[in-house]
Amino acid sequence: MITGSRKQEIDLYSTDLAETGKILKPNDFFDYIVTKDDISQSKPNPESYQMALEHFDMVEKLNKVLVIEDSMIGAISAYLAGLKNIGIIYDSHSDFERYDLKKFNKYYWESWRDFEKEMLND
Repeated sequence: MITGSRKQEIDLYSTDLAETGKILKPNDFFDYIVTKDDISQSKPNPESYQMALEHFDMVEKLNKVLVIEDSMIGAISAYLAGLKNIGIIYDSHSDFERYDLKKFNKYYWESWRDFEKEMLND
């Protein structure tokens, strides 16, 4: 997981004290998490993606990596790292980015639920 959140926030989101923790505990679910505290330059700089690619020894296998992003800044970061990207907008604070994200990504869904329905034939 590549996030603009701090490690402290991810730790909180991984407890039952946070709504996210009740549904998904990021520290338990993801094998590797790059937070704002791990990098010197935040998105749209591709440093966080490059760090993850190196960790998983995928630098020479970019065609095998698919990124799911929910913001234009994240989509640009993935693009600059040489990665394919899927755009998903999931909340109203991102409304202004919908048009650009649709143009920027080969695949795009209006919500996580739409993505889930199509990908899982649910």
